[in-house]
Amino acid sequence: MGWGWVAGCYGAASAFLAASFLYNEYLSQAYHGTMFLARLRPFGSWAQAVQATLVVREYWLWSLLSKPQWLLGLLAFIALLVQHGRLLLRNEWVQHWLALVAGGLAYYGLMGQQFAIHDYYLLDAFYLPLVLGFAGCVAAWRAPTVAWARASAIGAVLGLSGAAVWQARTEQLRRISPPSTDKSVLTRDNFLPSAHWLDSLGVPRTATVLVLDAYSYNLPLLLAHRQGWTYLKNANSPQNLTAENLRQALVLPADYVLTQNATYASAVVAVYPAITAALQLVASNGHLSLWRIRPGRGRSAVQPVASQGLHP
Repeated sequence: MGWGWVAGCYGAASAFLAASFLYNEYLSQAYHGTMFLARLRPFGSWAQAVQATLVVREYWLWSLLSKPQWLLGLLAFIALLVQHGRLLLRNEWVQHWLALVAGGLAYYGLMGQQFAIHDYYLLDAFYLPLVLGFAGCVAAWRAPTVAWARASAIGAVLGLSGAAVWQARTEQLRRISPPSTDKSVLTRDNFLPSAHWLDSLGVPRTATVLVLDAYSYNLPLLLAHRQGWTYLKNANSPQNLTAENLRQALVLPADYVLTQNATYASAVVAVYPAITAALQLVASNGHLSLWRIRPGRGRSAVQPVASQGLHP
């Protein structure tokens, strides 16, 4: 395999990323919206980078790989170093792997503020290098010639692999079966019938809604089949539920406001009590409440401070 072929592969990958970015820009212009994360989100300072890295380690380190998997990978890497040493630096596959790791680190620097919020950024940047690195270590490993040493090594690998499979299955079940009190489940269940409910109230599909507190930015809007803005508790987001942000949200050109009954008092009113005087109840189905912003509360056709439409 020549270096020209390698350069062609990297060039094709770069061209694909550029085409994807330009297509997203086209969609943003065509539909008069603001694409969430259409721009880079680098760290603002070294202190912010350190803080975000600590959060990433706390939230996602053992979700990316389980402890047995980390240990298995570390042992495989140590065995590779012991058996091959400096010869690794002259291996072209190792050089490709280092280029892949460098790309992941560059992505971490360019989009670092998102890593503490969503685990899939970590998966996109570093999961593939970890898997390929482990596969390369195993492929290059020379099994011991002594029978007891070979049996011990195989037994350790099988034991750690079994523990890794069990923990991976446990983590998968935890992710796909959250408790009913989980905010993601609460938001999903509350907003699943919201489109039909809003239709029954005569709220047009073209109406814009302001959702105050939810699990994610896009979930309530998608389920409600409406466009608008979502504010939720997220200290790393410009749409965090703070008193100042709620005050500014009330001047957005929203036709209606949607809140979840279970979290309205604790997540919205407790943060900004004055909102109770600004909202006029239209209807409630026991799970969601539909409001209008009272006239004379400072509404004006200003540009939204939150992205309109879909968010990942």
